[in-house]
Amino acid sequence: MSALAAQIRALQITHTIFLVSVGVYACLGEFLGPKVREVPPVLQMGFAVCAALSVAAALIARRSMTMSALEVLRADPDNSQALQRWRGGQLASMVLFVSVALCGFALRFLGVALVRVIPFYLASALLLIWFRPSEPAS
Repeated sequence: MSALAAQIRALQITHTIFLVSVGVYACLGEFLGPKVREVPPVLQMGFAVCAALSVAAALIARRSMTMSALEVLRADPDNSQALQRWRGGQLASMVLFVSVALCGFALRFLGVALVRVIPFYLASALLLIWFRPSEPAS
């Protein structure tokens, strides 16, 4: 197994763990969270802005870290520096996508209704699915 194939496999395992964790956050928030209570709308909006900024940061990190590395990896798949940069961009974006679910989890623990935090969980899961790690050449 080449270094690239090993890195892709490791990232796919990490990706699966992150995707499952979004579901775990949703379940824990619902089963262990407090009863629904009034939470100031400004606080809810603050978490929504934080989640949106996390998505923007993830997309920027993914683009800036992986695009330059992709060019090098297409020409030389064994370049370890480019491989580490590509892997770092993948991991950074996945972590930031999961942070969207954590914003929803935090809101749920503050007492926000599940109906209002589901978009955070869905956005996180859909972003993780859409930007899953794959072969750099593809």
